[in-house]
Amino acid sequence: MHRRQFCVQLGASAAWLALLGVPLRPRGAMAQLAAPTGPDGLPSLPTFRGNAARSLQGLGAVPRSPRLRWSFTTGTHVETMSWGQRTWKGTGWSGQAAIAGGRVYVPGLDGVCYCRNADSGEPVWEARVGDSIKSSVCHWGDRLLFGSRDDNLHCVSAVDGSLLWSLSCGGKDVDSTPVAIGQRAWFGAEDTHVYCVDPDGTVLWRRPTGGSIESSPSVVDGRVYIGSYDGQLHCLGADDGSPLWRFPTGDDTDSSPVVVDGRVFVGCENGFLYCVDAETGARIWRFRAAAGVWGTPAVVAGRVYIGDDAGLLHCLAASDGAVIWRASLGSGTWASPTVVDGCVVIGDWDGRLHCLSASDGSSIWVRPHAGTYIVSSACIAGNRIYIGVRDGTFYCLEDGP
Repeated sequence: MHRRQFCVQLGASAAWLALLGVPLRPRGAMAQLAAPTGPDGLPSLPTFRGNAARSLQGLGAVPRSPRLRWSFTTGTHVETMSWGQRTWKGTGWSGQAAIAGGRVYVPGLDGVCYCRNADSGEPVWEARVGDSIKSSVCHWGDRLLFGSRDDNLHCVSAVDGSLLWSLSCGGKDVDSTPVAIGQRAWFGAEDTHVYCVDPDGTVLWRRPTGGSIESSPSVVDGRVYIGSYDGQLHCLGADDGSPLWRFPTGDDTDSSPVVVDGRVFVGCENGFLYCVDAETGARIWRFRAAAGVWGTPAVVAGRVYIGDDAGLLHCLAASDGAVIWRASLGSGTWASPTVVDGCVVIGDWDGRLHCLSASDGSSIWVRPHAGTYIVSSACIAGNRIYIGVRDGTFYCLEDGP
């Protein structure tokens, strides 16, 4: 897809990076679908945006003076293209780590899934696959799911990283982050299909859309919501993949749908952010951003936050899409905003990390990171911040004195 031509490896230089956050507190129907902790009582954020509705922002207190607790550097994967070579390292879009059982699972663009001790950063194991891992990691009981540019969905042991199975997906990339509930997991692939698999990798059903899929599915109340390159938001039955409705977004929809209060919020590369009825697919409202939308919106306490490729961050009323405030980042963004503890934190293409007030959009702090860019989302858990950068560094930060 065009993303491969768009993403250019920038020069590598060390970057120090922090991202703030605390729990998204349940409010009425916004109660989270995933438990905030696992059975061991440790923080658990098992997939991109935390739960099956893609609505969980983070868990724990916000470091107000973040300092480095530990870091490590990923390896490098060099790809030969028709026009030359591209170097992949760090974490990509969406690239959010998962956390469970005191371990952090990091998807590397070098083709390695890293397992690190969440407290010390010490390596536990590494699992290498055939190409870059652009998606986030989905923790599923005693196993992990993630897609790769080697055209497979991979399942590895969460205990030791051993490969349990791989599922070939039509010779196309798998950038979509799976979501798992019970004995089923759902994901999309660039072969245009939405898949449902069991823990052994058996395909229970497969449903084509009209275009390649990089959007990560949401699964709520027996329905799967997912965007596609065909310019449609698709709603399918979770049990059998039966089409329930389609909503025309008008362009490639890489943004992942967020389901809150019976509504689905999703962005689109044509610059629109849509709110549609989760039951019927009827449009409730739409908002036109200044440029394309690649990130996943954050829906928190009756507000919707989204960035665009023109470098604007928008805060809208979830009820009707009215603009509450907007702020300039100074550079475009594909990152998904993290909104916790009254802060909005988002990175941009010039390598700056912004922290703004969720209330009015005023700047709290900005950290420049020359020579790199930020497209990943942060994992916020246990009063710590886990985030990867495209220069190859993955950070864990906590509150300093």
